[in-house]
Amino acid sequence: MVVSTEAIKLISLASYMVAVGLTLSACASGPLPDRPIAWDGAGRDPNLPEVHKRRRHVAAVSPKQDQTAEEDALLASLEPRSAEWFAAQRKIDADRDKRLAAKLIICRGCSVSTTKAEPSQVTAGSTESRLSALR
Repeated sequence: MVVSTEAIKLISLASYMVAVGLTLSACASGPLPDRPIAWDGAGRDPNLPEVHKRRRHVAAVSPKQDQTAEEDALLASLEPRSAEWFAAQRKIDADRDKRLAAKLIICRGCSVSTTKAEPSQVTAGSTESRLSALR
């Protein structure tokens, strides 16, 4: 394999630049002085003492029993499609909906009415007044 003289010059120049760069980078990583450092306002003030945040230790909590498994076991113990099974299914669905709604709250200040309005209760006038309030 023959290497041209230009390639040798480029390799030596690159190695020289790497050596100079490493030498100069050591100058920038010296220890901090004991006197105050000029701070430009960006980031944390280097003149302030270091603050170590305390980690909060979460108390060992016993794992919750899986309510879904318990509910499914209850349904399995009942005769399928019996009146008791349907009553248990409705109660389980309501409990699951309540748990899901509690997990899906995005804004604590916003609350959704727990009762649904009947179609007969909704009038055109109330809708128009709400629309005019938005404008």
